[in-house]
Amino acid sequence: MSEKSHSVLIELEHKLAMEESLSSELEQYLSNLLYKLSLVFFSDINLYDLNGTLLATSRPELFNKGLISTQMNPKAFNQMTNLKNSLLIQKESIGDYNYLSAYLPFRNERNKPIAYLNLPYFAKQDDLTNEISTYLVAFINIYVILTSIAILITLIFQTTSRNLFN
Repeated sequence: MSEKSHSVLIELEHKLAMEESLSSELEQYLSNLLYKLSLVFFSDINLYDLNGTLLATSRPELFNKGLISTQMNPKAFNQMTNLKNSLLIQKESIGDYNYLSAYLPFRNERNKPIAYLNLPYFAKQDDLTNEISTYLVAFINIYVILTSIAILITLIFQTTSRNLFN
């Protein structure tokens, strides 16, 4: 998540670094830009102003249906504004559904914060668990096969060496 967040941030900086501030006047341009980036990075992307109000999103239906507030998560807002964190990954929820969300400050070319970037990660915990399980099973299978081959080779050399010296 951290790498993906930073990659999105770099791409946004290339497009918007000259801006002195981001306002609702740029909402359509920002939404189109975020949508295009979301297709490239396979992630939802939200951009909040310095007051924590949603400026643009790649997935407006979540906000239009009221599933997610148009205000930035208060914990994240505090971490970004008061504690000046450069990256925050935290658990958030929509009803009973939990997900991870990454927040980063978005700065212009003069290193002045002008917005906050948010990438929610909606992958199901079951999917993550299955991916990890699949990886571990494959790793264990390879380990068992290599160990078996090593034992087999050792037995063959022992048998061969006994036959040579007897």
